[in-house]
Order: sequence, then C-alpha cells, then structure tokens
Amino acid sequence: MNFSAFLHYYVRGEKKQITHLVPPLLGFLICIALWLNLDMHAKLLGFAWLAIGLAYGYWKTKGFRKTLDFEIPPE
Repeated sequence: MNFSAFLHYYVRGEKKQITHLVPPLLGFLICIALWLNLDMHAKLLGFAWLAIGLAYGYWKTKGFRKTLDFEIPPE
C-alpha cells in the first residue's frame, strides 16, 4: 500500500510535494523494521497467507484477467 500511494501521489501526481513522499516512505520503513523483528515462524506463516491470497485472487479473476468483485450477493 505504501508503494501504491507513493506511485499515485508522488510519481504520477501533477505536483511533486514532499508531503506526498514522506508518509509512504515512513510507512515503508516502519513495515521493514517490523518485518525484520518478526520470528521466523511468523514470517513463514505470513508468506503462506500471502501465497493463499494470491492463489485465491488468481482463481477468482481467471488469471487476473477480470476485476475482483467484493460485493455481497443479494439474498
């Protein structure tokens, strides 16, 4: 998310403002610091959860060719 905010507001944005650079950069650095201090089991579980999420997204979007819909179906 920090990277996408950086791209959206700082790289692709019309005005290159420092206020659009600092928050995503700080968020990224905090995430890296947290990640480096995690136990190896937590890292492995996190990667497994990421893999499951990517596989689910791949399946639901037929290979990422259509958008993922989060709408609740009507009853």
